[in-house]
Amino acid sequence: MMTVSTTCEELASKNKDLRPTRDELWRRYHSAQPGSAVEDELVQQYLPLVKNIVGRMAMTLPSHVDLQDLYSAGLVGLLNALRNKSNQISGQIGGAGSGP
Repeated sequence: MMTVSTTCEELASKNKDLRPTRDELWRRYHSAQPGSAVEDELVQQYLPLVKNIVGRMAMTLPSHVDLQDLYSAGLVGLLNALRNKSNQISGQIGGAGSGP
C-alpha cells in the first residue's frame, strides 16, 4: 500500500524528470516572445544566482542600502541579459546552452 508521502515523492521525482534542461529552455526561448512562460522558466533557473550576488554585495554596502532595491535591480539586469542573449544567438543554438 502506498502512503501519501510516497505518492508525493514519486510525483516530485517524475516532475523533476519532466522539467526541461537549461539547453532546451534556451532553444525554446530563442523563438519565444518576451514575457513568455519560457522566459519565466529561464528567470527561475537564474534567480538563485541573482540572490547570491545580492547577498555578497550587501556585505560590502552601507546598512541604509535596501536589499529589495538591489534584488529588483538584479532581476531587471537578469531580464535584460536574457533578452540580449536571445538577440545575440540569432540562430546559433549551440552557444545558447551556456546562458548569459
